[in-house]
Amino acid sequence: VLVNIDKGCLMIVRGAVESVLELCGDVKKEDVEDIKKWSAEQGKKGRRTIAIASRACPVLKNYTEKEERDLQFIGVISFVDPIKDSTKSAIDHAEHLGVKIKIITGDSREVAGAVAHEVGIIKKPDEVLLGEDLEKMDEAEQIMAVEKYSVFARISPQQKYKIIELLQKKFEVGFLGEGINDAPALKLANVALVV
Repeated sequence: VLVNIDKGCLMIVRGAVESVLELCGDVKKEDVEDIKKWSAEQGKKGRRTIAIASRACPVLKNYTEKEERDLQFIGVISFVDPIKDSTKSAIDHAEHLGVKIKIITGDSREVAGAVAHEVGIIKKPDEVLLGEDLEKMDEAEQIMAVEKYSVFARISPQQKYKIIELLQKKFEVGFLGEGINDAPALKLANVALVV
């Protein structure tokens, strides 16, 4: 976000803790580890975390990622994105009908695992595949992984597309999305739902 102040501008950046911390030069290495540890602990409780940083800059009408640098760390917040009471029964009903539910999210491993475990999609909160680990696999391993795993975390829009593409080699795939980053996956899916 760009906020005009006095004769300049304040750039405020928020996002994944590890991504924002990489853009901040004012945080000590030991503090970075403490912040990441705290964020992971919050994630295990099913809470999402967002880091916030800023920097003064000249007035800009818009900006690119190149301007997101030399930020001053402001802090980290955690919050609950509550699970609806009907979620578990809806998942049980879908599975009774032969529909396999998978979570494909940009959220952290900890949050994705905690939520999926709470609603009964996985037995243990650590049964989560990260996007970076999926990328390291060859296509045959990826095909096996997308069938084996039910929860995928820190997934980019391109990886969402790839997961659906791989699942479609064997299954009809429905995809429910809620953001612009879901558009490619929604377009590819056999059934696409936007909320």
